[in-house]
Amino acid sequence: MSKPIVIGYDGSAASDRALEWAATAAMERGHPLKIVVAWAMPPGAFGEGAGAGVSGHLMEEMRSEADVMLETAVGKAAAITSDVEISGEVVVSTPAAALVERSHDASLLVVGSHGRGGFSGLLLGSVSRQVAAHATCPVVVVRRPADPDAREVIVGVDGSKESLKALDFAFDHASRHGLRLRVVHTWEVPPIGAITGVPTFSPPELLHDIKSNEMRITAEALAGHRDRYPDVTVEQDVLQGAPVKTLADMSDRSAMVVVGSRGRGGFLGLLLGSVSHGVLHHAHCPVTVVH
Repeated sequence: MSKPIVIGYDGSAASDRALEWAATAAMERGHPLKIVVAWAMPPGAFGEGAGAGVSGHLMEEMRSEADVMLETAVGKAAAITSDVEISGEVVVSTPAAALVERSHDASLLVVGSHGRGGFSGLLLGSVSRQVAAHATCPVVVVRRPADPDAREVIVGVDGSKESLKALDFAFDHASRHGLRLRVVHTWEVPPIGAITGVPTFSPPELLHDIKSNEMRITAEALAGHRDRYPDVTVEQDVLQGAPVKTLADMSDRSAMVVVGSRGRGGFLGLLLGSVSHGVLHHAHCPVTVVH
């Protein structure tokens, strides 16, 4: 049996968008859909002054609200597709912990950009950030795209193992949805001046060598993918500049941005690299982080 696509749901507008995305993806991929509603007592609920009766009543209210929320979510998913096996689960846990645990047996984990407790001015909520960092399967953070008519998927590559997985996901997603694929490799001149105190300069030979090396890495990353996905139109960009800014700027006209969880410059102890973290925060379309 196929591993399910798991969606974290909390009744917010953002989680409704994520639910629609996840239900559609489950239908397209032929995977079951699992809806997870997590709840936990708020901090201080059992503190001084909170009687057992009050706490017990609050727990019953929260449990009942979670049950209704799950029933609502299952109904919405069934209205989107009747061809998918849909299951639901109410979990007594923090949302991030519940979803990360279920990522071990999921093909894909889907969350909204921020939930009911998020501040409207923030582009990324704490739950989606934690899930993207700690999950063990690809995580799709769904947000409303700046351009609803965008027909292009952007994938950032740098030759790392994680970015090659991101490339696989991006080709597959573009193929399923009839979208173009733009493969982006960004590079920067090492900040020599910041280390030595000598003013930084970029002689033509150095720029040529760096760019040639980056183009070789990108070409190697694409090897074989064009043959496997002949239906996908591919554009390739090798650009000088900061990866996060480049990908975030491109996201304004993209249907999705795909990145690996860490790049080749990442530290092994970090669960989420600086580029994937920055893109999650600053992109203006759905973002997939591939682990």
